[in-house]
Formats: sequence, C-alpha cells, structure tokens
Amino acid sequence: MSVPTVRHRLLSMCCRSYTAKKKPMRKPAQIKQRVIVARDHQYWTTEWNNVIWSDEAHFKVLNRKNGSLVHRLKSENNEPFNFVPRVQGGGRSVSVWGCMSEGGRGSLVAYTGRVNGPSYIKTIQNALPDFIEGAFGQTNTNWVFMQDDAPPHKSKFAMRWSKDNNIRLLN
Repeated sequence: MSVPTVRHRLLSMCCRSYTAKKKPMRKPAQIKQRVIVARDHQYWTTEWNNVIWSDEAHFKVLNRKNGSLVHRLKSENNEPFNFVPRVQGGGRSVSVWGCMSEGGRGSLVAYTGRVNGPSYIKTIQNALPDFIEGAFGQTNTNWVFMQDDAPPHKSKFAMRWSKDNNIRLLN
C-alpha cells in the first residue's frame, strides 16, 4: 500500500490532520487529589465568589512552531491519543503572576528566574494584600486564597508568610 493510497482512504473516512493538543502531564496521585477536591466542593455556590484565584504563566519568547499532526475523526478531538504531553520550562520566557476573584482582577506581576518559596513571596507580597483590600474591602473577611500545589506555594517559608499575614488558604 502506498502513502497516497492511505492518505486518500483516511480522507474518504473524514479523518483529517489536526495539530495535537498540549496538555499538562498528570500523575495518578495528582488526578486522585483533584477528584477529592472536586467532591469536597461540589455543593459550593456563592462561596466561590470569595475565592481568590491565582496562577503563574510562562510565555516563551522564541517559541518554535513544531506542532505534531494527528489523524483523527472530527468527533475524536478530546480523546487521549490526540494529545502531546508537555512540561513547563525550556527556552527564553517571560513569567508573570496574577490573581482574580468575583470582585475583580489583580495586576500582573512580572518576575525572572526560578521560583522557590522566598522568590514566590517576593513576587506576591505587595500585589496580593493590595488586591484583597481593593476587591473585598475591610468588611468582607470571608475570602480565601486559592493556589496550586506547586512546591514554592507549599514551602515552609510561603506557609509561614501566609500565616503571619492572615492569608487564609483553600486546601
């Protein structure tokens, strides 16, 4: 069988080429923890309005476009075999931290280098309290800060800073 014959047959079955989606690689323990958190909070409604969501993002400056093509049916777009696992890091990048809640969005804070507990706190120490005061004011103390389980967020230094500054964390 020749390559053109296979390509023609795939096209006749409506199986076209698409760029594979990139998705963070999850370990089984991480998947299990995500299910536990989802079950613990499945009945929250207005409580979500008081959650401060935060995350970091890394944007590659000199990113080569090297997407992988996958052959699939249109209805198979979210099947696991259509994803290319990816991990963070590599290449030159711009890194920012930001937060938001139902009450508004915070400013983006740019940072450089690798992040550990002290550098993470240095990044958020001014932006987070300012955001809390602006979004919730002095009267609403029901807010809670949500961050992922990245090692800098869970470091002893970061946990101590959160406790010393009355930053309540969502488990």
